[in-house]
Amino acid sequence: MIKQASKAVFYFGYGQNSSREMMAAITQRSMNDIVSWEAVLEGYELCVQDFAHVPPRSQELLRKSWGDIADSLRFYVIRPKEGGIVKGRVSLLTEQGYDLVKNQELIAFGWRGEVDGEVLTPGNRDKIAVKTEVLGVDQKITSVVDEENYSPFLNHKETTLRVAKETSDYYLELLRNKEGTGAGNPTESKN
Repeated sequence: MIKQASKAVFYFGYGQNSSREMMAAITQRSMNDIVSWEAVLEGYELCVQDFAHVPPRSQELLRKSWGDIADSLRFYVIRPKEGGIVKGRVSLLTEQGYDLVKNQELIAFGWRGEVDGEVLTPGNRDKIAVKTEVLGVDQKITSVVDEENYSPFLNHKETTLRVAKETSDYYLELLRNKEGTGAGNPTESKN
């Protein structure tokens, strides 16, 4: 049996998005308000992508947010793999919270692709339907991750959290301006 929340999104986060701190920074909520639990996504493998393998338009946007250190960034990505598993966390998000995650992951620019998946959670025999993001089409990875004990943050944690919050602030400001004037493009992320 597959369960799905109504008017909410079950989001499967891996890497830095498996961190409650990161989800709080992205969604503009208190860490105490982040409802999440451990989960395993089957049929995928966790990989690392260096900045050099990120598509050019996404590189431009990342440079705007990260400045001079952008070229040294590394990112977790997942890609389909028969028999593979990825450990992470499911977060219960509002639709706006999930939109902020999609903005952070530059889904509108093709860096990541949005997919539906199913996860297993400890002590629960039912699979839960989730949204997550995967490696974009025709992109390269740098390496496959040993799944046992990976650190959620590949880049400096405090800088990552700051950039996530600033990017979400910028996106929300664009949305407010668009609603107020009918102008603006919220997909033109500061990211």
